[in-house]
Order: sequence, then structure tokens, then C-alpha cells
Amino acid sequence: RTRRTMSGTAALLVASPFRAPAALARRRASRRAGRGSAPTTRAQQTCYMDIEIEGEPAGRLTFLMRPDLCPKTVENFVRLCKGSDVGVDPKLTYQGCAFEPYSGKYTYTCKGRGKHVFGAGKFVERDAMSGTRNETPGVGGGTYYGEPVDLRKDERSVVLTIPISGPGFGASRFAVVRVGESPGSLKQRLLANTMVIGRCVDDASAETLRLMTVADGAATIAACGEA
Repeated sequence: RTRRTMSGTAALLVASPFRAPAALARRRASRRAGRGSAPTTRAQQTCYMDIEIEGEPAGRLTFLMRPDLCPKTVENFVRLCKGSDVGVDPKLTYQGCAFEPYSGKYTYTCKGRGKHVFGAGKFVERDAMSGTRNETPGVGGGTYYGEPVDLRKDERSVVLTIPISGPGFGASRFAVVRVGESPGSLKQRLLANTMVIGRCVDDASAETLRLMTVADGAATIAACGEA
């Protein structure tokens, strides 16, 4: 009877000792299941880049990423955004890097500074590739990896990609691709030989990309980090 007259908070405090063993068991089971897995296991992770064009603020790009699909590739991107390793090497950051001039092909590419956070040589997450293979539609299509994109129906997809072959792969290069808006003939090829590690899903990012599209000057990453 006493518990019935308690507030919701008090009742929760009284009841919590009786639920603790079950919760502890679940945590222990979760730890056992995660042994040997990649350090980052969250289903989603968010990073941002504040963009300037000719020294003037042009908005923010916000990326919702999928470390559950490609944990090491996302980790590399996040650490470069945060500048976590600049004490080891000043080049291990995206801050201050510029995007290449817009080519008119729905893609905004940044080379970074040519280094990844895992040391020397090329870095490609082969394990993630083997488990996340996707085919693009159409005869002229190809293969991409990571997060699947509905290339037939989704007309607003803006994705964050990392090359897994070709120029600049295996380091810090990335691209933001407005694949949903692209024509069918191009849509089949835009994601080929890349790993999709996330998306831009907000209107503010779309507006920033619009400004980058029409700008005469270079778009530069003024600040970046994990949101």
C-alpha cells in the first residue's frame, strides 16, 4: 500500500534493486557478444563540417554515419573530423582542407591531406566490403559497399562516400554525392567502387551544398568535429 502512494520516481527507486540483476546480466551478455568486435559499435554516429566560401560562412554539412556497417572506415573519418591525432601528425585533420571545384556531376570531393589515422600504407576495410556488397541498377552499373541506397526510388539521397580504389583511395579522400537527384545514366556509376559510410539528411546540409554548387571560390572546411 505504501508503494502505491509513492511518486513515480520514488517507486522506481524502490523497485530498481529487484530489476538490477536482470539488467546486469544483459550488460554482461552484451559485453561477451562484443568481444573481438570493432571499437565503435553504435548504430549511428554524427559528424559535422562548417563550410566557408572565400572566407564567408556558407553553412554546415551534417553527416549521419553507420559505424555498425563499416566501423574502421567511419572511425578514420570521425578522428580526422575531430583532429584527435594532430598531436601525432598535424596532417591528420580535415580542418582547413578545401573541396575540389564542383564538376557538375553531383559530387563534391575533398582529398584531405592524404593520410589516415591507422599508420602508413593504404587503408581499406576489407571485412566491411565482404559483408556489405551492393549492386547499382542498370546494365552500366557497378558495385558499391557500405550502407545500401535505394537508387530507383529515393530522389533525395545525399551520401558520404569513401573510395576503395582509384586516385586517392586508402587515405583521407571522401566525397558528398547528391546521388538521388542525378539522372539514371549517371546514377548507375556515381557510387561504383566506393563505400557509403553515411548520409546528409537535413535541409541545412542541402542548402550548404547548393551554395557550394554555385560558388566561384573554393569551399573550405573551417571547423569540423563530432556532434
